[in-house]
Amino acid sequence: MIQEMLDLATGTYPKLAKAYEKKRGQGFSATSVYTQSVAVETGDVISVVELTMAGPAGELILLTYSYSKGVLDILLERELPGVQQKGDTNLLISGRDIQDKEFKRKLVRGYDPADVDAFLDVIFKDYSYIENVLIKENKILKEDVGKLRRK
Repeated sequence: MIQEMLDLATGTYPKLAKAYEKKRGQGFSATSVYTQSVAVETGDVISVVELTMAGPAGELILLTYSYSKGVLDILLERELPGVQQKGDTNLLISGRDIQDKEFKRKLVRGYDPADVDAFLDVIFKDYSYIENVLIKENKILKEDVGKLRRK
């Protein structure tokens, strides 16, 4: 499924395809793809593709591509924290990591927006995995247990 989504996204957006191929050449491989398109009040459609890739040394990056015809054509690359989750290797952070996270403070006031955004990206990826994989897997397993009990 990841490969199908990846093929569709890179086939549709040449700028994303170029960045993806560059990272592949550096030894990175895709671990997850998230896409969303949203219609806005102006009648435009904004499409966002988030591609998480793992590097040869275990580092993680997030390529975020945003596109809207004639309005947006932005590609951002962020390094994701290399935090390991003991229970499931697909999860990037634990509840303890969320609770203990401290953000850098700006001189004036508040937190560094880039720091907060990077951390929220990791949380988003984990919750997307929980929603799209673990909850479905849990439902299937519960159904299997129910079938076995009825036998």
